[in-house]
Amino acid sequence: MDRHEVAHTLITALSGPDQYPPPLLTEGWAESQSRNRDEQIRELARVRREGRAYSLQALVEPAAYSQEGPLWAYWEGGPLVHYLIHRYGPATFLRLYAGVRPDTFHDDCRAILGDSWESVEEGFWKWLEAEDKLLVQADPKAAAASLHRVQLAKSVNPADWQTLVDGCRKADKAFEWFPSNVAFTSRVERIKKSPKGSGSDNSTEWRFSAVFEGRQFWMFGNSFLGSGDRDWLVMSTPARNADLTCDNSGVVRGEGRNASPRDNVAVRLVADWQRQGSVSDSLPVCRDLQAEERCRIERLVRPTVATGKWKVWFTCRDRNDEPETHYQMELDPACRWRVTRLVNERPGEWRFESTSEYKNLDDRFLAVTTNSRSTGKYGETTTRSQLRPMSEAERRELKRQVEQTVEQWAPMDPHPWPRRFLLVIVIGCPLGGVALLGATRRRKPQSAATAPNE
Repeated sequence: MDRHEVAHTLITALSGPDQYPPPLLTEGWAESQSRNRDEQIRELARVRREGRAYSLQALVEPAAYSQEGPLWAYWEGGPLVHYLIHRYGPATFLRLYAGVRPDTFHDDCRAILGDSWESVEEGFWKWLEAEDKLLVQADPKAAAASLHRVQLAKSVNPADWQTLVDGCRKADKAFEWFPSNVAFTSRVERIKKSPKGSGSDNSTEWRFSAVFEGRQFWMFGNSFLGSGDRDWLVMSTPARNADLTCDNSGVVRGEGRNASPRDNVAVRLVADWQRQGSVSDSLPVCRDLQAEERCRIERLVRPTVATGKWKVWFTCRDRNDEPETHYQMELDPACRWRVTRLVNERPGEWRFESTSEYKNLDDRFLAVTTNSRSTGKYGETTTRSQLRPMSEAERRELKRQVEQTVEQWAPMDPHPWPRRFLLVIVIGCPLGGVALLGATRRRKPQSAATAPNE
């Protein structure tokens, strides 16, 4: 972790104030400097063989470009950076990192690397396959160990498991962050009960509303995820891109800029609603297991006419000295393999249970209701969320409110720290010179009095 963050700091300092590389390069660089190169190559080669790797082109599209640290930027970006430095050299990689921009990414790559991004991708996958073969030849045992972290109990039919795996991977790979023409509002209520005698109970409520029209969006989040008494307003249109917060006293803070690619905050705001029910965070086939993590599929039940859902029970252990975590999941293939029920627990320590219902909005299955309950030594937390489509009047009103707030907000400098640094130099140097001159003049009479007569 320390090497990862230090790598971020170093290359940011070297790349100048106006850099805008995609997470594929930012997180890829940090991973390349903080993790074992051979393990990164073996892991990505395995993911690609399983059909779960994203194309490099998909990872520089607007939604992925502006997202802050998507998971796939780590495990694809690390090997990619190793390849770019190997193929083009460190100096050229630094120029690429500092020189690419979202709107001109492909042209920038061709100008800096001398190759199209398509040629880079083709060369990268060939290099990865060749490097993986060399690693397997050098250490067959280590390569084989990384392939068998998910085990099937004897009662589990391998063919059934493969059907579930293929369906989930296809749905997870095709996941898109932003709808294109939908407006919805969501209300969330959370009730937290402390253990008896240890504190008072509390209840919080917030809402999130969003309008998507093609590549434009308007968002409002009230006390987003209980993170204090403030409102979030995020907007992206051809004329303006803004990211603002407003507290209870009416003070507005943030950035109101000219048009630019989709903002990271917008992705974070909508992600918690859209990713409800995504399988990638829980099911072991759709995420990378850590080196010491082991999972075992204990039981698998195919859909019935009555339920139409797959049911799977599995256990995971992070390390040999830690207790197992038990999972139960129900997945609905009719809703693109969204998770309709999830239970995970460590018996005797804690338990989490969640159920969700989905609705197809703009060809995206969003969770219209979600109820969850978490219990443990710190008490019990219950969360309920409800999502519904907006009426046309509500859509217009949300857009009006967000745009009005943005228009009243004076745009901030997109590079405040460099400008402040320059202001310190411009103002501080003359003032320092005047002070030094004054001090020198005050010392001159004493020098003259004590000087020997000529």
